[in-house]
Amino acid sequence: MKPVALLALAVVATALLPGAMFLPPRGGFSGGGFVTIGPGVAFPSGCGAGASAPASVLHPAVTGTIRDFPEMGVRDQAPVGEDIQSSYFRTTETNREFRRGFMEFAIPRLQGKIQHATLVFAEGPGAVVPGAPDVDNELSWYRADLKVGVEDYDRPTLFLAGFKDDLQDPNNVWSFDVTSEVRGMQGGCLGFRVKLVLDPGHTAYGGFGTSIGRYSWIQPHIQLDFA
Repeated sequence: MKPVALLALAVVATALLPGAMFLPPRGGFSGGGFVTIGPGVAFPSGCGAGASAPASVLHPAVTGTIRDFPEMGVRDQAPVGEDIQSSYFRTTETNREFRRGFMEFAIPRLQGKIQHATLVFAEGPGAVVPGAPDVDNELSWYRADLKVGVEDYDRPTLFLAGFKDDLQDPNNVWSFDVTSEVRGMQGGCLGFRVKLVLDPGHTAYGGFGTSIGRYSWIQPHIQLDFA
């Protein structure tokens, strides 16, 4: 998750080119009704089908990145596997590219009272570029369906928080209070979108952004604390 200064473009050119990577949870159930796994956790059918987690941690059921080329009229899945990216790249008049990252969670019906819920994720992997400016990102949430596709790129979301990424520490970790969102989405699916603050208006040449590793040293998850 890092801004890429122009002086660093040569180093990360391969990762930034369209069609390449920018930089570079648990259990299960099926069937109707409810299945309880662990103390105080009942997993709903429907949106929550096929997902599970221990009582204290929820991992995303699906993650991914959608990229958009405004001048080309092209929008598709970014070839970055399950990583979640928020980035920008441009080297010609027509290859301007924005990437928005998504992570979606099946939220079980929790029988205990949730005192606090925290969304945690880390960049993976990052890079160090001395003197590079910070990158401003926007985190928002939405009612999810456990499918990440091109239709999610412009879907309506509600702002949750902003956060900065830098190129001075390759191991940044971010955490956000999502207590009210988790409480309100029990038995449903909760999605989060990460995008650059300057998306979609930026037009300058260069590249910068943030990459959240789906399987990095700290995987994206929601930490639950009960009263």
